[in-house]
Amino acid sequence: QLRLRTDLAHCHWMRGYVQAQNGDLVAAEAELRTARDMLAARRAALYAAQVEVELADVLRRLGRCEEAAELLSGLLELGDSHGAVHAG
Repeated sequence: QLRLRTDLAHCHWMRGYVQAQNGDLVAAEAELRTARDMLAARRAALYAAQVEVELADVLRRLGRCEEAAELLSGLLELGDSHGAVHAG
Protein backbone atom coordinates (compact mmCIF):
# COMPACT_ATOMS: atom_id res chain seq x y z
CA GLN A 1 0.00 0.00 0.00
CA LEU A 2 2.77 2.44 0.95
CA ARG A 3 4.73 1.72 -2.23
CA LEU A 4 1.63 2.17 -4.38
CA ARG A 5 0.88 5.57 -2.82
CA THR A 6 4.47 6.67 -3.34
CA ASP A 7 4.37 5.52 -6.96
CA LEU A 8 1.11 7.42 -7.47
CA ALA A 9 2.70 10.55 -5.98
CA HIS A 10 5.59 10.18 -8.43
CA CYS A 11 3.09 9.95 -11.29
CA HIS A 12 1.53 13.25 -10.21
CA TRP A 13 5.02 14.74 -9.96
CA MET A 14 5.97 13.67 -13.48
CA ARG A 15 2.63 14.82 -14.90
CA GLY A 16 3.22 18.20 -13.29
CA TYR A 17 6.73 18.34 -14.68
CA VAL A 18 5.57 17.53 -18.22
CA GLN A 19 2.70 20.02 -18.01
CA ALA A 20 5.12 22.72 -16.86
CA GLN A 21 7.43 21.94 -19.78
CA ASN A 22 4.45 22.23 -22.13
CA GLY A 23 3.44 25.59 -20.64
CA ASP A 24 0.26 24.41 -18.89
CA LEU A 25 1.30 26.01 -15.61
CA VAL A 26 -2.09 25.91 -13.88
CA ALA A 27 -2.40 22.15 -14.40
CA ALA A 28 1.26 21.71 -13.44
CA GLU A 29 0.68 23.54 -10.17
CA ALA A 30 -2.26 21.30 -9.29
CA GLU A 31 -0.32 18.10 -10.04
CA LEU A 32 2.77 19.24 -8.16
CA ARG A 33 0.74 20.26 -5.10
CA THR A 34 -0.96 16.86 -5.13
CA ALA A 35 2.40 15.10 -5.37
CA ARG A 36 3.91 17.20 -2.60
CA ASP A 37 0.98 16.60 -0.26
CA MET A 38 1.03 12.85 -0.89
CA LEU A 39 4.78 12.62 -0.35
CA ALA A 40 4.67 14.75 2.79
CA ALA A 41 1.92 12.52 4.18
CA ARG A 42 4.21 9.53 3.58
CA ARG A 43 7.10 11.34 5.27
CA ALA A 44 9.13 11.23 2.08
CA ALA A 45 10.83 14.51 2.93
CA LEU A 46 13.52 14.41 0.24
CA TYR A 47 11.04 13.77 -2.56
CA ALA A 48 8.62 16.36 -1.17
CA ALA A 49 11.44 18.91 -1.14
CA GLN A 50 12.32 18.11 -4.75
CA VAL A 51 8.69 18.62 -5.76
CA GLU A 52 8.68 21.96 -3.92
CA VAL A 53 11.59 23.13 -6.08
CA GLU A 54 9.59 22.28 -9.21
CA LEU A 55 6.49 23.91 -7.73
CA ALA A 56 8.43 27.07 -6.89
CA ASP A 57 9.55 27.33 -10.51
CA VAL A 58 5.95 26.99 -11.72
CA LEU A 59 4.77 29.63 -9.25
CA ARG A 60 7.54 31.97 -10.41
CA ARG A 61 6.52 31.46 -14.02
CA LEU A 62 2.92 32.24 -13.03
CA GLY A 63 4.13 35.56 -11.59
CA ARG A 64 3.67 34.47 -7.98
CA CYS A 65 7.25 35.18 -6.99
CA GLU A 66 6.60 35.79 -3.30
CA GLU A 67 4.91 32.41 -2.92
CA ALA A 68 7.78 30.77 -4.81
CA ALA A 69 10.35 32.50 -2.60
CA GLU A 70 8.49 31.36 0.50
CA LEU A 71 8.69 27.73 -0.63
CA LEU A 72 12.39 28.00 -1.39
CA SER A 73 13.12 29.82 1.86
CA GLY A 74 11.66 26.89 3.76
CA LEU A 75 14.01 24.55 1.93
CA LEU A 76 17.02 26.73 2.64
CA GLU A 77 16.21 26.60 6.34
CA LEU A 78 16.80 22.84 6.22
CA GLY A 79 20.52 23.54 5.85
CA ASP A 80 23.08 21.15 4.42
CA SER A 81 22.49 18.45 7.01
CA HIS A 82 19.85 16.88 4.75
CA GLY A 83 22.11 16.38 1.76
CA ALA A 84 21.46 17.58 -1.76
CA VAL A 85 17.79 18.28 -2.40
CA HIS A 86 18.28 17.69 -6.12
CA ALA A 87 19.83 14.24 -5.68
CA GLY A 88 17.55 11.48 -6.89
